[in-house]
Amino acid sequence: MKHLCRQLMILLCVQIAGVGIGHHVFGQELAINAAQGAASEGESGTSAGMPGGEVVFAVGEWLPMISKTPPDFGPHGRRVAEVFRAMGYEPKFRFFSRDDAYNKTLEGEYVATFSRVQSGDRSERFWVPDHPIAQANQKGFYKPARFPNGLDLKRLDEIRIYGLRAVGVEGHWHGATFRQLGISSDIVRNRKSAWHFLNADRADILIEEEQVGWNDLRAFLGEGARAQYATTETLRSDGMYILFSRHHPMGEILRDQFDGYLDTQAGQAMCRGWRVCRTVASDASNQN
Repeated sequence: MKHLCRQLMILLCVQIAGVGIGHHVFGQELAINAAQGAASEGESGTSAGMPGGEVVFAVGEWLPMISKTPPDFGPHGRRVAEVFRAMGYEPKFRFFSRDDAYNKTLEGEYVATFSRVQSGDRSERFWVPDHPIAQANQKGFYKPARFPNGLDLKRLDEIRIYGLRAVGVEGHWHGATFRQLGISSDIVRNRKSAWHFLNADRADILIEEEQVGWNDLRAFLGEGARAQYATTETLRSDGMYILFSRHHPMGEILRDQFDGYLDTQAGQAMCRGWRVCRTVASDASNQN
């Protein structure tokens, strides 16, 4: 019934929202149709609230998971495009810095962004779906030259127990979690700064999603730096989500449609391929 009501609300929201919700975006940007071609400069949010309409996501490149490079834009971009096309929409991606994509969605200029961990007060600031689109395996990156016996860590709180100092990134989950666990840390402005901080031996460990971490290491420190680093075991595993704007007229509706589709048999088959399926009730697959 909830999803049926949402469908009935769509027509009203389309009349309110109009094409592009009246927003225009300026500055350096790249908007790409997830299927083909580029989105026009004035597009933001959704241009329609019914099957066949466009859904424009504000996203930040997060290699290798999210890429500006067509045709599939990385595994997370491919998954978002796959599910929204199956829902009857035409997804488009507009690229900004990762922080700008987050803030533009928070403010309602765009209907959604991805991929983000559900942490802190995000469930209060965004409509967060039940279903993730990926799993982030957070590992500790460190220099074996400083720890020749390795770092046999299995939990985040062991960073404090072993007297290590961490470096984290502003706006990520690092700050709040490190404070909660009593971990000594420095919080820097961005991922590039965090890697240079670690490389200068000003911190002992950096916690990052494994694949993203190795990619960032090469990008920020050079290919030759890879041999100077190792990782711990996975210290934290997080679901990664699409965040839908609470200040966009289509945000809650698309969140509900996304969850509703992934509760169906077709949706469950799709997310099993992603290996991040949330278990649903046995009769959920019969719901429309």
